[in-house]
Amino acid sequence: MTLNRVLEEANDIKTPPERLQEIHKNYPNPEISSALVSNPNTPYDVLWKLGKDFPRELLANPVFDLMLLENPNLLADMPKDTLISLLRLPEIEKSYVIFALNHCRETDVLAAIISSQTQLWNDWRQDNPDIKIDLRGAKLEGADLVCPILIPFLSPVLSIITVIF
Repeated sequence: MTLNRVLEEANDIKTPPERLQEIHKNYPNPEISSALVSNPNTPYDVLWKLGKDFPRELLANPVFDLMLLENPNLLADMPKDTLISLLRLPEIEKSYVIFALNHCRETDVLAAIISSQTQLWNDWRQDNPDIKIDLRGAKLEGADLVCPILIPFLSPVLSIITVIF
């Protein structure tokens, strides 16, 4: 079977899940993998495996919202690598990030949120200063973090600086 024919099958929403699973196993091709992640008939286990490398396609797959309705803890239950890839997307819904902040406290998940959704992280930390978070070992290059403990102390200083300038 030609690669083009396999790609057509991977894109076809009428292709049975069993065939999509077979395509995934036998054709490790980025274009085919992208098509599989976009296909709502693709088995969930294949979506999770490929979603790590194709998070936009996973998020855009119409079955993703249905999976969330079926399982409100979907983000916590999916493989961590796939969740991290989704959380790094600038277009990820705020509610997904908040869910992850409230339910997934693993350092690498938090690092993904902090590095890609810094303002949302800062807001969440200001609203939740009593939650203990251990970020030792987190890779936070380029993150512009606000420490909630310093905010009350910095406010008068910032007011003075604003008045001076």
